[in-house]
Amino acid sequence: MFQAAQVAKFKLIFSFDYTTKPGPWDKNDVVDLINQYKDSKAYFWHHDEQPLVSTFEGPDQAEDWHDIKTRTGAFFVPSWSFKGAKKALKLADGVADGLFSWAAWPEGPNIMTTEVDASYLDFLHQNNKTEYMMPISPWFYTNKHAWLPKERLWKGDDLWWDRWIHVWYSKPEYVEIISWNDYGESHHIGPTRTNAMVAFQANKGNPPFNYALNRSHDAWRMFLPHVIDMYKGGAPPITHEGINVWYRLNHGHSCSTGGTTGNTASQLQVGGSPANFLDDKITFLALLVGDSKARVKIGNSDWTDGTWEYHPANFIGLWHGSAPMNRESGTVIVEITRNGGSVITSMVKPSIMAPA
Repeated sequence: MFQAAQVAKFKLIFSFDYTTKPGPWDKNDVVDLINQYKDSKAYFWHHDEQPLVSTFEGPDQAEDWHDIKTRTGAFFVPSWSFKGAKKALKLADGVADGLFSWAAWPEGPNIMTTEVDASYLDFLHQNNKTEYMMPISPWFYTNKHAWLPKERLWKGDDLWWDRWIHVWYSKPEYVEIISWNDYGESHHIGPTRTNAMVAFQANKGNPPFNYALNRSHDAWRMFLPHVIDMYKGGAPPITHEGINVWYRLNHGHSCSTGGTTGNTASQLQVGGSPANFLDDKITFLALLVGDSKARVKIGNSDWTDGTWEYHPANFIGLWHGSAPMNRESGTVIVEITRNGGSVITSMVKPSIMAPA
């Protein structure tokens, strides 16, 4: 993997998952892996001084990291999110050099805010640390009955756009997209690989069906170069216009919940019907160079005018908007027009199912 990354001029870091079976990482195994790969040209170093290392949870093993850091020289930015920023920074006498939050999804029917991000930044500054890794995710749905059972969703209609706006204004040291390949939680931002569907095996997730199969999310990477350049402070040139469209295939109230809840009691959240947490709408993100309008057609319905919820002051850049589903079904077409003429027409598949 590191050889392939080096050829592609791509940087990697280790992020150790302490929650998976058979149990937490042994610190000697962590040391061996870091020391084996940290000098690869493909390994990312914090400020070109120390190999950056992260985790998913593992607060009970915080003491291990004094020895791990000594033996590897690692710059340590864990996600000990279940502890919260204040407690996480006190673990093992402040062994963490920075913190990564896993709070990438909103609670209930509300839009995502930067409240949790602000708490991390505040407590980090109080402890004379500034390295915050901010999470971004497009949405979340899971329906797994085995291994680590969980059946829930969080609101994600506009989340992909909202979080990039948060990143632009918060300017964290690092940003992590959760995730590139978690098919079981539906927030992958890449293709679906049939040889990597472990979460859907009977002895693993054992869901009622494979809800990620043939559900490529490649398009969520379409404007990543632009939003990353914006995060870094640039005003990237636009060489061509484009549009990215996403939506659910079913109307919110078209079937039973199947046991799935909006929110999760496991995180002390008040649950409810998923349909009450979501918007039945077509969402789109467009990279444009001038004042434009949007309209949407679903199946045999009439055209519906889209609503722009954000556009740049000079009309050049990313525009974010949506249009209601209006209980229609069929293939989705989104058209961008300017000065009375069509600029972009996108016919999106698969089709929206007819509501019950």
